[in-house]
Amino acid sequence: MHFPKITIITLSYNQGAFIEKNIQSILSQGYPHLEYFIIDAGSTDHTVDIIKKYEDQLSYWISEPVKTPSEAINKGLSLASGEIINWINASNFYEPYALFKVANAFSSQRIQVVTGRGRALNPVGHATTTEETVIYPHSLSKTIGWGHFAQPETFFRRSVVAKMGLLDAHLYHLIEQDWWVRYLFLFGLEGIIKIHDHLVNFSIEQNRVVTTDLAIRENEHSFYYALANMYRLYDYVYLFKKHFPIDERLKLQFHANYTNSLVEKAVNYFTLLQAQKLFSQNNDTKAQLILDKVNPTILQEEDKQIYRRMKLKNKYIPKFMVNLF
Repeated sequence: MHFPKITIITLSYNQGAFIEKNIQSILSQGYPHLEYFIIDAGSTDHTVDIIKKYEDQLSYWISEPVKTPSEAINKGLSLASGEIINWINASNFYEPYALFKVANAFSSQRIQVVTGRGRALNPVGHATTTEETVIYPHSLSKTIGWGHFAQPETFFRRSVVAKMGLLDAHLYHLIEQDWWVRYLFLFGLEGIIKIHDHLVNFSIEQNRVVTTDLAIRENEHSFYYALANMYRLYDYVYLFKKHFPIDERLKLQFHANYTNSLVEKAVNYFTLLQAQKLFSQNNDTKAQLILDKVNPTILQEEDKQIYRRMKLKNKYIPKFMVNLF
């Protein structure tokens, strides 16, 4: 078996209760060509003491304050020399042999991304949910506008990372989403393979900075608002600004000229998804306003049926009957 060099970057800030398990899960892989960095954001607990216990087995580590998580990740990405690259939060940990499974999946040079599954653990260590990257193999635009990106379980070839560039330091909650969308616009879907293996475990409470659902939605809406604005898709721009909380200061740092038609289709799918979410929350009036701006002619055939069902449901089925069901 060929063992390509893999770079793993652990990100940490005051994760003394978790980081040792994270470090051990990486070092105990026994992977022969491992480049391992720890980028700590200036922890004030005992995190640095734990890191020093393992520093002779690390390729590099540093502990100094950073402004954003993306700044810390970029430090590691700038140093990475592995053929395959990924980062992981200190509160997460890998399954045994995860890196071997990833290396095996990168068996061909045409494969640019390998993505597996993750498992959410409750405080007593029991699995509660699984997550994975959602890809629609026959629709790049739907994958951009409707899909889901699970970062810790997704590994990139270094050659594509070089073309994608570093993470956008202006973003906070959507750095992974921006990273993924940037990849999709540049390379499409053909270089991605999904494996069924569980690669990563993460704590529900500790994995990411805790934010309200409202803040997460605002960031997501702002991302697609900024994307629509970049490509002068003003019908969507006005729609998002009128009906969703938007941070108009957000500017995306894309470095390539993507076709307007692909961006329009992707934003159109995101709009359809928002209408579906609003219907599921029984917010039918707002859902209909959003749905009216969806262009069904640029949807995939099966998604045109979703659109029609939502239209019919709102038009012909009384609300009290919807609530009964």
